[in-house]
Amino acid sequence: MRISILSKPVLSIGAFMLWSAVYVPNAQAENVARSSPVSDTMPDAPISADPSTPMDQKLIEMQARDRFAKPDTERDAWLAFEQEYGHHPAMTPRRQAWMMKHIAISYFYTKEYEKAWAAITKAEALARQYALGDQPFMAEVYAYASLISTDQKKMDRANEYANLSMERAIRDYGEDSAETGLAYNARSYLTFKSGDLKTAKTQMCKAASLSEKHLPPSDPMVVNNLSNCGVTMYFQDDIGTADMMARAARIAHMHLPVDHPVTSLALHGSAAVLTQLGRYSEAEPLFRRLIDLELQLHKEGSPNVYNPMSMLSDVLAYQGKMDEALTIARSALAYAQTMNAGGDPASRGHANAQLARILTSLGRFEEALDYYRIAWENNSADLEKDDANIGMSEIVYARSLLANGRLAEAMIHAESGRKILAKGLEASSRRATNAEFSYATILAQAGRTDEALEISRKAADRLEKHLFDYTASRPQLISLAPVMTSGFATYAMIAIRAGQEAEAIRGAQLALASEMSLANADLAARAAARDEGVGDLIERLRKERAAERVALQELTTAEAKGSDSLSELSQTAQQLSNRVNETENEIARLFPQLAEISRPSVPSLTEIQSNLRPEQAAIFSLNLVDEILTLAVTKDAVHWSANPARGSIATNLRQRIVESIDDARYALAAPDQVKFDTDAAHQLFKLLFADELYAKLEKQTELLFPASGTLASISPALLLTKPYENTESLAKAAWLIRDKSVAIATDLSKQLVTERDNADVRFAGLGAPVLAQNSQGQISYASLFRGGSVDISSLSDLPTLPGAKTELSRMSEEFGAKNSLLLTGTEFTEPAIRSLDFTPFSVVTFATHGLTSGEIAGLSEPALVFTPPNQQSLEDDGLLTASEIAAMNIPADWVILSACNSGGGQNASSPTYSGLAKAFRLAGSRSLLLSHWPVRDDAATVLSISTVKGAVVDGLSRAAALQQAMLELMESETIAGASHPAVWAPFILIGD
Repeated sequence: MRISILSKPVLSIGAFMLWSAVYVPNAQAENVARSSPVSDTMPDAPISADPSTPMDQKLIEMQARDRFAKPDTERDAWLAFEQEYGHHPAMTPRRQAWMMKHIAISYFYTKEYEKAWAAITKAEALARQYALGDQPFMAEVYAYASLISTDQKKMDRANEYANLSMERAIRDYGEDSAETGLAYNARSYLTFKSGDLKTAKTQMCKAASLSEKHLPPSDPMVVNNLSNCGVTMYFQDDIGTADMMARAARIAHMHLPVDHPVTSLALHGSAAVLTQLGRYSEAEPLFRRLIDLELQLHKEGSPNVYNPMSMLSDVLAYQGKMDEALTIARSALAYAQTMNAGGDPASRGHANAQLARILTSLGRFEEALDYYRIAWENNSADLEKDDANIGMSEIVYARSLLANGRLAEAMIHAESGRKILAKGLEASSRRATNAEFSYATILAQAGRTDEALEISRKAADRLEKHLFDYTASRPQLISLAPVMTSGFATYAMIAIRAGQEAEAIRGAQLALASEMSLANADLAARAAARDEGVGDLIERLRKERAAERVALQELTTAEAKGSDSLSELSQTAQQLSNRVNETENEIARLFPQLAEISRPSVPSLTEIQSNLRPEQAAIFSLNLVDEILTLAVTKDAVHWSANPARGSIATNLRQRIVESIDDARYALAAPDQVKFDTDAAHQLFKLLFADELYAKLEKQTELLFPASGTLASISPALLLTKPYENTESLAKAAWLIRDKSVAIATDLSKQLVTERDNADVRFAGLGAPVLAQNSQGQISYASLFRGGSVDISSLSDLPTLPGAKTELSRMSEEFGAKNSLLLTGTEFTEPAIRSLDFTPFSVVTFATHGLTSGEIAGLSEPALVFTPPNQQSLEDDGLLTASEIAAMNIPADWVILSACNSGGGQNASSPTYSGLAKAFRLAGSRSLLLSHWPVRDDAATVLSISTVKGAVVDGLSRAAALQQAMLELMESETIAGASHPAVWAPFILIGD
């Protein structure tokens, strides 16, 4: 069974495999007879340790075949065996029945179901004719008869054979046996296809338990059953899904050949887990490799190829790669319409709905409506009556009707689809929850506000529990994904229109939950643990989790490449995961309250307002299907506005800004070539702040934004509050930063830092690594940017940073030499920083290159660059990665990362602030000054020094100090291109 975990239940029958004979091609015959159930099906076959006839030898050879191998190859081998030995004098009825059973199995995996049924019924007929009904191999015959019948949609017949298989397996082998696991497997598949997902999970996980207990890990059935147990767990929203899938993948990598067909199943599980965890960019290369593997194993038109193709389109869309996602979605739809029998009957419907979702994201609502309608019609025609997929597709069709202004029709289809869902899905399932949000939206538009609010409130409660249960269980692995949080935006919209401000703010915070939310929960848990005397255990757990994350990233990279190191890496990852589990269990025993404390939470409206100062406003902007909702919370009021916005218009405007920044960074040596998309900056401002909303914030001089959402990857400072007149200098434009200071608030449950007493501040200035020197003693223009793209073995070739040491020295002067520590040049090494006690320092600045994942070969996560060692080692490779930082203790009040793209995500497609920002928060740092793009070396010096001086010496709030520094820099006449946002707007303040 192959299922697209996040978006739909896609079933590829050929992958829902059954237990097989143990793969022991080199074993002696007598050992085969003990370990393989298949040998028990031939009691009259003269198989001994020394087979004497060609027939005996051939039987042993065929018995040892791997039914999980390439389907066409296995089918042809069994047909050739029948051709050669089918009429052999030694081919007894028992052997013939056994042979026909295997021929049926081979046809089952090539999805030739009519031929499979003919062969399995012939095996059964032989058993009846020659009184072989009491033979143990009949349990397997009945199991495959059930599976084949299920694929042929003969559900009553499938049920009859499933019962026979279970009865015979228990009678002949006992309840606790691998053979009974086979019967559970067949029963689970029928139950799953009949829509009883809860029972299917119990049955499939029972099959997994029995196969793992009684079969060696080298038997592919172990991986198969564990993987499918994970699939059924997902549909019950079980937080153990990811662990089960990962366990299956590790067993595959450790015990099966890298090119074994079942490895593709494990690979699919790994990719699905990453998708479920919101780690889309890591899942992408796995799905690409999986498509290649499935094309090698199966003919064109196989359902096994459609599933990863479909999921690849999803993860591309989640990363914002809409053009490629659209292309692949169209290909997947064409594939679904022509693929062979044996796939999930909902595939046609799903493929149309998937394409419709992407078109909706692109704002092409009318075109999307047609595909949503076809999806519903396909499911209605292809599936059993009252199948949950019919109800789900009808509800999303209804939502599309609403987006196209057809409210009356939308209500009719929403009511109809909801009735079907109530029969096929438990109300607590996430799919049912998402459908409830769509239904509530339609009710709200129809004026049934109270009903809409009640339904969306209950759906939000369920989704919040699921989301935070999951994050609390594996905080080191999850990335809060848009598909897990988008329903909360609907709840916020309905609540605010119903006049329920507190609920709207709760929904908005949940919708914008970020990586920093996880870090805040971790910090709170660590503080509580120290009070309970288990602080050392918590620190050990933090380091073990960081090590596990690194190991799993290395394993994912190896999976995408099909590396020979998969077995070794899987063993390492398993050992580290075991350590994490052991430490978690020990902590749970000593401090059971930790689990609840570790859950992220959101403050109430009352709490937020009590912590805001009169000059502050917290801003929440939410992208819905057809509008943008912005909520502004001040000390004594909640204001809001909603602007129509089809699809990804806000995302497109933001991308235009980012592209103009990127273009300008390479043109800054010639100011007359510098360009900035001022129209996009103003249009985005108007989308987020309607005129009446911004007017209500006239008295608020500091705006606090969340660490996610539309403005997470750019500084709000560069939005334009008024249209730009081309005749004026960019420095004179109506930048938002002229009216307001801006900051990222990661925790609104407490007040942001204002100013500090200079006498209490100690400063650590770290950076200016010894790197490449210009041979002519001149500063190359490339060295003005703190960034690079080189092989990890060539760190020393990165350009030097001529202003870094000056920057740190001048900062030190502001704090006073007695209160400062400087580690620069040859002293700025990885071992020196790892061994440094950061406890005494209030302000820590890193002035060095920052690298993002993939920027250099072998780097799978963000890192800071140090003076490279003469000889690289595990302790010193010249890089301090995000995982390594997260395991350190850096409890500084303020960390300044004067480095390239230090605010970026774990990788290019990860959420903003999921990389170095989250790492420093996990290390205990309270406030951060980070950059969104490579920072000009000269600009970084001015911005960081001026910000620190304003906050520490002049007593400004940190946000106001950064605002002042930006305004001063854009007016500079000594720094080339200073008026361009690419120079003055890279930094953003994040903090408590």
